Amino acid sequence: MRSVHVDALSRTINALGGCLWADVDAVAAEHDLVTVGGTINHTGIGGFTLGGGCGWLSGQHGPEIENLLSVDLVLADGRSIVVSTYENEDLFWAIRGAGQSFGVATSFTYRAFEQPNPVFAGERHHCFGPGGDGGVQDRAGG
Repeated sequence: MRSVHVDALSRTINALGGCLWADVDAVAAEHDLVTVGGTINHTGIGGFTLGGGCGWLSGQHGPEIENLLSVDLVLADGRSIVVSTYENEDLFWAIRGAGQSFGVATSFTYRAFEQPNPVFAGERHHCFGPGGDGGVQDRAGG
């Protein structure tokens, strides 16, 4: 349940429901790709994604839920279906708003973005102190 597959040509990442963001990040980085992901890499992808999912890259690419392309879902009656903007659209809309209330998500497919340079962590602070200089301070960690 922690397998990740990257399609570099279509810029998509498919991850099984038991994955952590560390699993997704490691495989995506091999292809110079990222998705929004979490700010803590030992967070599970399922709850994070279906809960909306704001990460370090949300400012640039939106919350993770907006980068979700499809979900493999097991319904209460045992059927396994795919939900996306093209299949079972109403249920795809529903899980993006009410998360885990409609079935068990077994895999997620995300939109991926180019990230050719490794980024370990970083913050940008706009400082508006008593001097009012509005200076910018960058910090990166590794």
